[in-house]
Amino acid sequence: MPPARRQRSGRTVWKSPVLYLGILLVIAVVGLLAAPFIVDWNAYRADLEAYGRKLTGRAVSIDGAVSARLFPWPRLTVEDVRVASPEGMDVRDFATASRLTVHMTLQGLLQGGIDVESIDIQDPQVNFERLETGEGNWVLQPSADLVNSDILSRVRLDKITLAGGTLTFRDRRRGETVSLDDISADVASPGVAGPWRLRARAVYDDRPVTIAFNTAAFVKGQPFLFGVKFQAADNSGKVYSFDGAYRDGFAQGDVQVAPAQRDDGKGDAEGQLRPLIFTAKARGNFDQVDFTDIQVAHDDPGDATAIATGSASLRLGRHIDARADLSASILDLDELAGAKSRDVLREAGSLAVIDSLLALLPKDMSLDGRASVTSLRSGGQTFDNVALAVTADRQRLRIERFASGLPGRSEMLFKGSYFSAPGGGELAGDLGLEANDLREFVLWLWPGARDSLGPLWTGSRGRLKLQTGLSLTPQGLRLTGSAFELDGEAGTGALAVTAAGRGAVDLDLESRRFDLDAYAPQGIPAVQAAAEQGAGGVLGVVLPRPDAPDLRLKVRTGELLMNGVSAQDVALDLQSGANGMDLRALNIGAVGGASVTASGLILDNGRGADGSVSLDVKADDPGQLIRLMGLAGGDGLPPWARNLGATALRADLAVKPGEGGSLTTLKAGGTAGQLTVSATASVAADNRLTGTARIGAPTSSRILGLFGLSPAGQDAMPGSLAIDLEGSLAAGFATTATLQAYGGRLDYQGTVNPLQDGYGLGGKLSLRATDAAPLLAATGMPLSGAAGGVLVGDAQLAWGDGKWSLSGLAGRLGTAAFSGDASLTSAMVLDARLQTGTLRLADLLASSFLDWSGPLTGLETGFATALPFGLTGQLWLTPATLEVHRAFTAQSASVGIAAKPGEIHFAMLGKDAEGRDAQLDLTSSGTGESRQLSGKLRLPVNLAQQLALASGAPVASGKGEVALSFTSEGRSPVAALAAAQGQGSFTLDGVRLTGVAPAAFTAALAAAKDASGIGAAFAAMREGPGLEFGAVSGPITLAGGEMSFAPLTHTDGDADVTVTTVADLAQGEIDVDVGLALKARPGLPPMSIAYAGPPMALVRSENNSEIATSLGVTIMQEGINELERLQQEQARLAKLEEQQRAEDEARLQAYYAQRDELLLRRRELKVQAEMQVMEADRLRRQIEAEHAANAEINKQEIRQRLREVRTWRRLAEAAAAKPTFGQSGEATPQPAPARPAPARKPQKIGPVILAKPPGAPVIVSPPPDRSFSQ
Repeated sequence: MPPARRQRSGRTVWKSPVLYLGILLVIAVVGLLAAPFIVDWNAYRADLEAYGRKLTGRAVSIDGAVSARLFPWPRLTVEDVRVASPEGMDVRDFATASRLTVHMTLQGLLQGGIDVESIDIQDPQVNFERLETGEGNWVLQPSADLVNSDILSRVRLDKITLAGGTLTFRDRRRGETVSLDDISADVASPGVAGPWRLRARAVYDDRPVTIAFNTAAFVKGQPFLFGVKFQAADNSGKVYSFDGAYRDGFAQGDVQVAPAQRDDGKGDAEGQLRPLIFTAKARGNFDQVDFTDIQVAHDDPGDATAIATGSASLRLGRHIDARADLSASILDLDELAGAKSRDVLREAGSLAVIDSLLALLPKDMSLDGRASVTSLRSGGQTFDNVALAVTADRQRLRIERFASGLPGRSEMLFKGSYFSAPGGGELAGDLGLEANDLREFVLWLWPGARDSLGPLWTGSRGRLKLQTGLSLTPQGLRLTGSAFELDGEAGTGALAVTAAGRGAVDLDLESRRFDLDAYAPQGIPAVQAAAEQGAGGVLGVVLPRPDAPDLRLKVRTGELLMNGVSAQDVALDLQSGANGMDLRALNIGAVGGASVTASGLILDNGRGADGSVSLDVKADDPGQLIRLMGLAGGDGLPPWARNLGATALRADLAVKPGEGGSLTTLKAGGTAGQLTVSATASVAADNRLTGTARIGAPTSSRILGLFGLSPAGQDAMPGSLAIDLEGSLAAGFATTATLQAYGGRLDYQGTVNPLQDGYGLGGKLSLRATDAAPLLAATGMPLSGAAGGVLVGDAQLAWGDGKWSLSGLAGRLGTAAFSGDASLTSAMVLDARLQTGTLRLADLLASSFLDWSGPLTGLETGFATALPFGLTGQLWLTPATLEVHRAFTAQSASVGIAAKPGEIHFAMLGKDAEGRDAQLDLTSSGTGESRQLSGKLRLPVNLAQQLALASGAPVASGKGEVALSFTSEGRSPVAALAAAQGQGSFTLDGVRLTGVAPAAFTAALAAAKDASGIGAAFAAMREGPGLEFGAVSGPITLAGGEMSFAPLTHTDGDADVTVTTVADLAQGEIDVDVGLALKARPGLPPMSIAYAGPPMALVRSENNSEIATSLGVTIMQEGINELERLQQEQARLAKLEEQQRAEDEARLQAYYAQRDELLLRRRELKVQAEMQVMEADRLRRQIEAEHAANAEINKQEIRQRLREVRTWRRLAEAAAAKPTFGQSGEATPQPAPARPAPARKPQKIGPVILAKPPGAPVIVSPPPDRSFSQ
């Protein structure tokens, strides 16, 4: 480029305005970046503090550094900022912050506004304070010129962030300080006037919480709207919220307390109460808060019905006065109470609940409350018209009135006070109670007795009126000055129950009459090992023992009605405890002619126990006394207590101190009817007891009656029971016991411990009898035959695993040995396995399913509803052989008998001599005398041994098996067999029917010429080799006690055979019908052979009269066949001669016959039905008559035929000898006569019975060659 051109270009660039604009922009950017480092922003500290004073009306100080940045993002940072409190406040600073950073937009500054993007406040502290005068330090007063200017409207606050903050509220009027620590919050607002939005997390009372605060925009002269929500940070507990407005010094709006919702949408499961929502209208200030329209409802959108409504108020001061008035129509505490609430009430009791509720009240708060519930449900019960009025503070609860309807149509009224104390509070006051259904009230008040007392209290519901003083503490209960009226009988009493230490009960009752029968008409049981509701439970309390509670019992009544017995002048005065027993008096003046007196004193004098107790019982018949003691059941006296007769018993208990301790002796003796009783015992200082007891009776049945057994039949064999023991309750007793009855002797040598399970039994049992027949007869076993012989048995008895066990059981009955093991639980559950000699299936079935009422005499004995003695469980028997029936004895057999309530099951398995299986399963079930039976049967069959005539000859032969499933119902075996239903099948091989030989019959009949030959043919059939059926099978049908087998058929050239078998189970008989269609001659009628009766004593019968008659006629017919042929020839010739003459006449009569026939046909059609019925009946009678006289008719017919033959022969000879002459008198040769056409053999057409539906009249058609008029 030329130099001139270059010079002109340089001058052009410097003259361009773009260059100068770029230079200005660079200088501006450099200035903005360097301003924070060049400008001293601390010089603006005074301006910032002055602006803060205008903004808050308070002294504002910035004690830290001030810094700023303009580019690229404007930011102002000040440190250690403080806003002072008004004069007179305890706290110097209203608010402080360690650092405050304001982020603004550059665009806003350039436009003359302040657009705050965010404000970060580090470690803010805000101190709210309320003076005793009610003034607060939170009211800010900005300067008037600032308020009137528009500068605040140009400030936008997009986001304010607080970190590490603390908020403290000090109420000097109430002396209370509340603080929120570790506050982290986000605050946003479009301007200083709002609306403001705050979301914060903080720690309150060491628990993280979240806070939400929202406001509307502040408008001067209008209510300031705001809302606040407070809840735990982990979404547990409650959510507290308020939504309302503030105006003229009062806040007014809606308050809500609701369960927190977890992240999964479920409510808090803390378990104190079911989720509830509390809502109310609230209006108040720092002096008073009023709640109206209070509603408590379920936290369920589908059920928003209010549970309770009411109002409340709080007067706030140094002391808070609270008033509340709530009401509910229906309140279900069972539904509202959570698991934790129920646990607290169950474990700590109601007093602990009152303590916990009072502890919730602030120390400086008192409560005046009223509550009413129309229907309150708690513990499954409904309480009506519940009203409660209380005044309370943290130390004391005053119950002005507590009234409620209670279960059992009862009402109560209580007035009293509850005082808190470190060791447990006390509830004391006056209680009035009226129960119109005492039973229901007692079972509600004492739920633990429902199972024991409920079954006893089945009579009158009872009515009670009670007025008493009440004192309840955690240590015990006291009822003092009690006056009651029980079903119109007035009485007085007092009760004190102490739970401390061993416990103590002091009961004093007095009334003119106690009628226990009115409440327990079925009676109250006596001492029972498993019945705490009986007298046994009472004795367990009063008898002295180391841990026995201190008991003082004093009862006086003029009449005691119990167990259906009236006892007069009953008095009991007893004191007992760990140191002894003082039985001051036990008197029963009169009870059914019997009297009881007892008294005594046993104390520990330091050297040991010393004293005595005596008991006297005298009665003409102790039955009423036994009933009073509850020893009689609903069916009357137990067997051992029946017919005792005059009774006189005395027992003396003496305790004396000795060198090693006290020595106790007991002597008792007397008579009770036929029984003689004596017993002695002594207890040493080491509690070792030695004693003997003897009971004798003139009969064995009487001695067994002591055990509740009722032997079958009567006896005159004496019986006795002897017991000797030595030991202690702790270690048990070495015992020897001997029971003699029915000529047998049962010995036990071992240990007994009544305090242990199973009575601590362990030892050897031995049973001996020279003849077991009386023993077996006494059991009532339903045996089909006599059983007896020497009986020897030994076993070891022990208790373990909840059952008594007999191990090593071995012995013999007669010559048959038995062995095995058995066990029995206290609930009479048996588990036994025995190996025995030969047994009979019939005896086992009878013993399992029939009543044990004596020897089996027939199938009419009733079914048993359970095994004897109430046994359940199982019994397995392995006999050497098992006689299933007389012709079958099973080998390798096993029998199982199992029983449970309402059901008995019997199972049998075995094999026959050939190894075939035999099986029987039978079940009897039901709850009444009528039993439902079901079973399965599978038995091998040998016809040669199981079907025989009375003579012993077999009826058939063949082997196989029968299978059957059946059901039935009845009260006895015979009824069950008659009603049996079922089905099954049979399979047989090599079946041959003896006494039936059709082939022999055919051969013998071929040579028969007369009646003797026919008889010989039948004899040959009976004596033949029999009829072979081979392998057969088929179904079995059982209906109505009748068992039907599928018919057996056999067909050959000699006969068609059908065998039908039916068995009647109830009668024990079988019916076999053999139908024979013999083919020795054509057209022979059938015959039958029947076998009927018991299977091993069948009777044979034959029905062969018809076939015998038919054969006799056939043989005679063969003798006159020739005569019949000649008769037929004569008839033919006569017919030809008559035919020539009749042909002409027939033509003439044809016309008339046809006309007459048409007329006759018309009349005959009208009476055809009647004629057919009459003809059928006539033919039936004729056939029956002709059949009866067949033999005689045959003889007459033969004689007649012989005469006719002779007559026709003479006529033929005379006709042949007579000459023929012409008209001239000379012999004229005649042409040879034409050979007549062979005559047709006349055919006889009998009446025909037309097929008709069942019930239709029988129509008999006449032969076609007969007219209707003939």
